[in-house]
Amino acid sequence: MYLIVASIVAKIVPMFLLMPVLMVVLPISGVAGVVYAIGHNRAGQRIRLFGDDDKGRERSAHRQARRRTAPAAMAASSRGGAGAVR
Repeated sequence: MYLIVASIVAKIVPMFLLMPVLMVVLPISGVAGVVYAIGHNRAGQRIRLFGDDDKGRERSAHRQARRRTAPAAMAASSRGGAGAVR
């Protein structure tokens, strides 16, 4: 009998202690996920949530420039123009 009561109490008491913490942490986690998703959709790549990454900005600018030139290079190679690999 004591073992049954102890097991029930051991399962219920931690929930009463965790609920206030989870009520704060879960909405914050959801907001952080939305912020990350919006930033990811705008940048088109992984982003940092906290702090600035100067190297990341340089890489991002390089990637965006490469994306702008990639379709032209692909079109030239498909026509057999400059840079075509045979």
